[in-house]
Amino acid sequence: MASSACFPANSVGGILSPGGCFRRSRPSSVAARRSWWRVRSASLDTNVSDMRKNAPKGLFPPEPELYKGPKLKVAIIGAGLAGMSTAVELLEQGHEVDIYESRSFIGGKVGSFVDRRGNHIEMGLHVFFGCYSNLFRLLKKVGADNNLLVKDHTHTFINRDGKIGELDFRFPVGAPLHGIHAFLTTNQLETYDKARNAVALALSPVVRALVDPDGALKDIRNLDSVSFSDWFLSKGGTRASIQRMWDPVAYALGFIDCDNISARCMLTIFSLFATKTEASLLRMLKGSPDMYLSGPIRKYIEAKGGRFHLRWGCREILHDRSINGDTYVTGLAMSKVNSTGILASLTHPGTSG
Repeated sequence: MASSACFPANSVGGILSPGGCFRRSRPSSVAARRSWWRVRSASLDTNVSDMRKNAPKGLFPPEPELYKGPKLKVAIIGAGLAGMSTAVELLEQGHEVDIYESRSFIGGKVGSFVDRRGNHIEMGLHVFFGCYSNLFRLLKKVGADNNLLVKDHTHTFINRDGKIGELDFRFPVGAPLHGIHAFLTTNQLETYDKARNAVALALSPVVRALVDPDGALKDIRNLDSVSFSDWFLSKGGTRASIQRMWDPVAYALGFIDCDNISARCMLTIFSLFATKTEASLLRMLKGSPDMYLSGPIRKYIEAKGGRFHLRWGCREILHDRSINGDTYVTGLAMSKVNSTGILASLTHPGTSG
């Protein structure tokens, strides 16, 4: 079972295979596993509250209304979570769906595969924040809602020198006080960095989210073109804080660091941490995504009539313009590939893609 520890840029941990993939391993003793991982099974019905109560409305749309128009033939490029969740929604509306994936396995950033030695190789270490309501809804729909394990309400940092840092959200009072307590007492940052963090966050839309979450989300959306590092440093934050705390959070969210992740992404998660106690609670899968996440979603899609086409890459999206100047898709130029190169090509005509 992989840990839910966060690894700063200047830290090491886990077992990395060539190419940066994460290989699941276990501590050598039962006692070590119990003291280190501290996870437990949890039903999403009883352990995840409705995040919409104190979160911006636009983040958690309701189930789509029943589509009453003509049924479509839809081609989806990429079998990651976005592509597969789109396929689920389309199939439930009665459309015909084909999913094309250039790799030999599905899942995208949360994909995994079994190597020749029988090891489950993952595309990174995966944790799921308590505010991932749409993902939880998807897991419930495909029957995988019991595949998540809940960690104690702390974020653990394994540093290069072997020292363990912690952001401990366990507090008698919930949001936002539990978060304030966690940041004030963390041993992952020096006192100076904590003070500069407090200034930066006090000047952020996160404060507005406490009284006007929808208005705060609008402000956050305007920061989409700004990296979190640029925004944070401009508000008085420190580079040490980024390296020791915010880079690990950014890696958990998008596998990229704060110099490259959007300020919108980071501040959205901060606003949820501030407004909902469970938002910062971490969950992990029972095992590899192929068995416990992408696998169940694939089975659901195929049971609904959806089709997967692996090792088919998209070379070009074919398009044209209508008389009124609108651009529309006419087809996809696809190539069947293997380790030695292109084997075959085809053009997938379609009315939607």
